[in-house]
Amino acid sequence: MAEKAGTSKAAAEAVSGRLHRHRDISLKKGDKVTLVGFGTFSVTPAEAPQGTQSADREGNEDRGGKAPKFKAGKALKEKVAK
Repeated sequence: MAEKAGTSKAAAEAVSGRLHRHRDISLKKGDKVTLVGFGTFSVTPAEAPQGTQSADREGNEDRGGKAPKFKAGKALKEKVAK
């Protein structure tokens, strides 16, 4: 990536790292992150596991959390399909 951009590997890693950090912060707040021409990152509720953990418990105490989701954008889908 750095070579194609005509920059150093360290500079490319710094930009990539910032992008990922800001994406993660936004997702943690519950925001959607859209990268035009690439796709959209979002957060969806994760289902709690089903079943029991031991014979003396009625149900699983674990609650569902959050899970990241990615939907590819139209441009990315078209490029991959070709």
